[in-house]
Amino acid sequence: MIILGRPGKPHWVFATRRVNIDGTRPEELPVPPEDGVQDWSSDGRWFLTASQRGAKNGWQLYIMRPDGTEQRRITEEGNPFYARFSPDGRRVLYTDNGRGEQSGIWVVDADGKNARVVFPVDPQKTTASACWSPDGKRIAITLAVINGSVARVPTPVQVVVKDLDGGHRSEIHIPEAGRTDMPDWR
Repeated sequence: MIILGRPGKPHWVFATRRVNIDGTRPEELPVPPEDGVQDWSSDGRWFLTASQRGAKNGWQLYIMRPDGTEQRRITEEGNPFYARFSPDGRRVLYTDNGRGEQSGIWVVDADGKNARVVFPVDPQKTTASACWSPDGKRIAITLAVINGSVARVPTPVQVVVKDLDGGHRSEIHIPEAGRTDMPDWR
C-alpha cells in the first residue's frame, strides 16, 4: 500500500495481488488502485472493497469481481469500514461512524438495498466492529470504551452476540483487553 499526498486531501493507493500459499505465482489483480479489499466472498466470486472514489465524505463500499468487472457501489452515505460478506454472500455487515446519531453496526444487501443499522453506537464513547456467525444467523460485535486519552485507546472490551433482529442477546466482558478490531467467528 502506498499513500500519496495531494493538496488538501490524502489519497490512498492500493495494489491487490493474489498469490499461492507457498508464495508462487503472484498476480496483480485489476482492482481500481483507490480500492482496498475488505473481504472476499466465500464462493470466491466477489470482492468487497472500500474506496474514496466518488465518496462525499470518507469511504464507500463497492462489490466487484476479482477481475475488476461488474463494479457496483453498495453504500451512498456515511463512512463505512470493517466490512464483511455474510457466509452466503447476500449481505454485508460493516461499521459506520460517519452517520451521527445513526452510527454503529450496519447491514446492507449485496445489491445495495435495505441498508439499516442493527446496533447503534456513540462513536465519541465507543469503538465497534462486527462479524457474522458461520451460519449467518447471528453477529458478534466487539465494543470498546474509549478512555479519553489522546491516542483514544479503547479499554475494556465487551463482546455482544445477537440475532440481527436483536433477539438472543448475550454479552461477554473482557477487562483490560486493549485494542480490539475485526472479530472473527469460525
